[in-house]
Amino acid sequence: MDQAEVATDILFKSRADRERIRPDLVSAAVTGFGATDVMRFLGQKPHHALTGEVVIDSKKLPEGCRITFRIRRNAVKRYDHLNVLRIETTINHPAEFKILNSSENAEGQVICRWCPIRKGVSNFWRHAEVAHGANSRLIDALANAPLKGNPTEALDHLCRSQSKAGQYVAAFNPVTPEKIALFKALLAGEFHLNGFRNRDLQTKLYSDPSNNPIETKRRTHRTSRLIAKLRGHGLIAKPRSRILASIASRTTA
Repeated sequence: MDQAEVATDILFKSRADRERIRPDLVSAAVTGFGATDVMRFLGQKPHHALTGEVVIDSKKLPEGCRITFRIRRNAVKRYDHLNVLRIETTINHPAEFKILNSSENAEGQVICRWCPIRKGVSNFWRHAEVAHGANSRLIDALANAPLKGNPTEALDHLCRSQSKAGQYVAAFNPVTPEKIALFKALLAGEFHLNGFRNRDLQTKLYSDPSNNPIETKRRTHRTSRLIAKLRGHGLIAKPRSRILASIASRTTA
């Protein structure tokens, strides 16, 4: 196996949604990362015996922008096409990575040691493991990039109280554990087709069902207030049915 490529695709609802954050991601990738970051993405540690170049290369393409982080013949890159942001690791020189091998010595004892990865089909699982790790580290780094465009404005709007139809709508604090659990429940995907009821959302917010009537009533009222708050901020929309509430389009990437 001469080359291994493993890609991770991040799918946006539309190309316009991806384009809103593209300039910020490109700027952060080109100006915010250095040689140490590139080595970390590819699972390498800085040391005095390192030879070869560490390169960050940016190139504009008709489909979007490609940024490559390369150490010698191995690279991880990000590029976009239509509504897809792709993170892809290419391994041409697997010997720079290690694999745990085991063997028996003359006494029959099993000895494990880290060895360079060889270009063999039997080591393909390790190629995939290394590449997935590189993809994940780059995605995590890009996720922390400072956004200056529309997403920042939307988040700022979410953190401010609103007034809708003369009614006060309290602000969200999106970094508290309770609100993170709420947004994870909404974006899980299973509610996108048929929406959700109060009791559907409760199953996501509370791990254990309640057998206490008072506690059950308290949970129902609290969930109703959360649904009203989400609707007040425009994060969900209520269809004709009074029972179901569908997730608004702008809550999905």
